[in-house]
Amino acid sequence: MKKPLILIFGLLVLLLLPVISAAPPVTTVPQFTTGIAVEYPNMQYLKQNGYYDFHFHLFNLSDGKPIITGATCYFHLYNSTGNHLYKGFDSAVSNEFDYAFMVDGLNFSTTGTYYYITQCNTSTLGGYAEQAFEVTPSGTVYDTPKVLGFIGLLLILVSLIIFIGFKFRDLENYGYLIGMIVIEYMLILFIVYILDFLIPNIFYEAAALVSIVNMALILMLVGIFPLIIFLIFYVLYKGISDKENQKLMGMGYTSSEARKLRK
Repeated sequence: MKKPLILIFGLLVLLLLPVISAAPPVTTVPQFTTGIAVEYPNMQYLKQNGYYDFHFHLFNLSDGKPIITGATCYFHLYNSTGNHLYKGFDSAVSNEFDYAFMVDGLNFSTTGTYYYITQCNTSTLGGYAEQAFEVTPSGTVYDTPKVLGFIGLLLILVSLIIFIGFKFRDLENYGYLIGMIVIEYMLILFIVYILDFLIPNIFYEAAALVSIVNMALILMLVGIFPLIIFLIFYVLYKGISDKENQKLMGMGYTSSEARKLRK
């Protein structure tokens, strides 16, 4: 049983490493000796469908003093194909220093790479900043240690299911057997939950793959639930039948005769 699990673990690692080892989005900061320095929180990942308030602070490059009056900032947001999603401008600071742009979560309805350019100017000075970032289902990405931890947890759960499945053959207590079937089902539900959470956050740029996996998980649940119910009723029927056979055998009938009498 160990070799197949090791093989599965190796295949999962090889499949996921190109994704979880990807470099974060690149940020470009212009280098000037005069003009306006545009500074901002360097976020790399945002949550899908989440609102985000983009903030920018302006500084005079020649002396480092903040610029809080007389400046106007323009903000353009683009999707992965370069199409405009949002345009805005702000000429009055909030919270003492912020030139801010509140972007509706509808602009982040799809996962993938986004870009923005912010340019600010006074009557004599100018500056800009640009950044690329990723929109993911959870607003985070999973690095190699986290993904390997999830894979390890999945392998433990699969091992438990296999172990319990082998133990089924040795059970004669049907009440205990039903309990083990329910435990098996709960473990499968846990595995499905982990996969449903993990896969969209790793393969968030492969929408078709995520949709296929989600559909497969739903079909698996739909198919497994009636099977579990059938197994429980079958075990109950088997247990009742065996008790009746034992009663008849106690009256002097053989096991084959007892089965015939019950029919």
